[in-house]
Amino acid sequence: MRIWPISLALIVLLGFGLNAGCDDDGGDGAGDLVGTWLRVKALKVVNNVRKDTWTLTFEKDGTFLLLYQHTDNEEETPLAPVASRQGLYSVDSNGVITIEGDWLDMTSEVTALADLDGNFFTFTQETMLLHDEARDLLFFGPDFHNGSIYTQDSEGKSRDGYTLLMNMGNNVYRREAHLILSEGADATANEVERRDEAYEYQISGADTCEGTYSYTITLNGTTTTSEGSMQGCTYTFDPNIMVEAPGGGQTQVEAVTFSYTMDSKAISDSFISLEDHYLSYYQGEQARAIVDAAFVRI
Repeated sequence: MRIWPISLALIVLLGFGLNAGCDDDGGDGAGDLVGTWLRVKALKVVNNVRKDTWTLTFEKDGTFLLLYQHTDNEEETPLAPVASRQGLYSVDSNGVITIEGDWLDMTSEVTALADLDGNFFTFTQETMLLHDEARDLLFFGPDFHNGSIYTQDSEGKSRDGYTLLMNMGNNVYRREAHLILSEGADATANEVERRDEAYEYQISGADTCEGTYSYTITLNGTTTTSEGSMQGCTYTFDPNIMVEAPGGGQTQVEAVTFSYTMDSKAISDSFISLEDHYLSYYQGEQARAIVDAAFVRI
C-alpha cells in the first residue's frame, strides 16, 4: 500500500512552514493576528476582470473589522463596498478562531436606519485558521462544504468559502465549521442560517479512502440534518502541480481530489497543499488557488 506522503510544499513556496494558529511558546496565537490583512481575488470573465477584495483588521483589544468589496470590472474605481463584519475574535490552541458580532450587507443603498431592515445581521462563527511562521500570510476559513448565504451573493459569486483540510496525523484529514447568522440585533431570534459541519477523510490504500460526514444546516427556516459514511471513496494524487506563488513566480505543490457519494449525490473535493495541510479551490482556478485565498499582511 502506498502511503500518501506528508507535504513540504509550502516550505519550498515560502522558505518556511505553516502553523495552525499556535505560538512557539504554546500561546493561542491571537497576538500574531494583530494588524491589517488584505486578500484580493481577480478572475477574468469574458473581457472584464472581476475583482473581490477583503480587508481584515485585528486589534489588540480583541476586536476585528472585515470589509468586503466587489466589482465586475477592475477598471471601476473605487470598488463598491458590499458587506462588512465587525465584533470580537479569539483563537484557541488548535488553530480554531471564533469571530462574533455584526454583519452589514451593503448591496443596497443605505441612507436611513429604516434601510437596515433585512440588511443587518448578528453572527457567531467558528472556523479553521492557518498562518505562516513569518506571520505574513493568513488563511482564514469559513470552511463551509455546502452553499451558504454567508459566503455567496445572490448569484453565488463572492467566492469567500474556501475550505482548509487539516492533517490530523495517521493519514486522517479533517475540516469543520460552525455558524449562526440571525437577522437583526438579537442573535437568538430570526435565524436565517445555522450550520454545524464536519468532514473527515482517511487514506486506506493506493487510491482508496474512507470518510465520514455530519452536518446540520438551517437555511430560511428549513433544517437539513445528515450523517454517515462516504460511499465509494477514492482519491487521485499528483505531487507535481505548478501554481502561482504569493509575490510572483510559480511553485510546485501537491494536489488531491476525493471522489465519493454522500446523501445519494456524487461529490468531488479538490485540494492543493499548504505544507501538510490542504486548501480547496474552485474548478478551473487551481493555478491561482493560493494567491487568491491568502490574506497578506500589510
